[in-house]
Amino acid sequence: MSGIEAAMAGVSAAGTLLGGYGEYRSGMDSAAALDASRPYDIINAANKSQGLKYAADTALAGSQRQALAKAQDKDLLLSKSRALAAASGGGANDTTVINQEALIERQGEFYKALEMFGGLEQSNQLNYESQNALLQGVNTYNAKGVAVSRARSAARMQAAGTLLSSAGAGLYKYRRSLPFGPSDTDVAIAEGYRDAAKVRADYAASALRRRSGRQW
Repeated sequence: MSGIEAAMAGVSAAGTLLGGYGEYRSGMDSAAALDASRPYDIINAANKSQGLKYAADTALAGSQRQALAKAQDKDLLLSKSRALAAASGGGANDTTVINQEALIERQGEFYKALEMFGGLEQSNQLNYESQNALLQGVNTYNAKGVAVSRARSAARMQAAGTLLSSAGAGLYKYRRSLPFGPSDTDVAIAEGYRDAAKVRADYAASALRRRSGRQW
């Protein structure tokens, strides 16, 4: 591997590492932001639940006031009925007076109960919504907790995957850079040594022939 190739490989590895860290940091920051929002889910749910509970209590109290007003109206009608009966000469034991007062009593109790029932029904519904709002807040809080844990795990796994991918790519490039045989320079040097040896051998043989006076 040449110096330029090594430098390029280093730059590539650094870029991959920075990219991996950036992905990791982004994932962890997103998880942190989501985790930081979790307490507000409980706070908002508690506020909403408290508001609904107050509305439930208000509805019940209002129905009680309306029921009391109906009871007062009934008593007022009974008083007027008795006054009219007395003015007309009728007694308290008169059948007409008794029937009229019984009718006023029944109607008064009916309207009183109707007000109470309506207020109680509305109060129960609001109390249910209050409890449900708080439960939803808790569920959202827990669900975000799971999401935060998964996001952090995903960020770690992604960073590890990026590092492993970078290491694998670097190892591959390094292996490709290894020589699988002699380089051109090595071959040229070897051929030069071989030719020089041949020249020396030929010279030695020629000298030996001259000394022996023979020609080979």
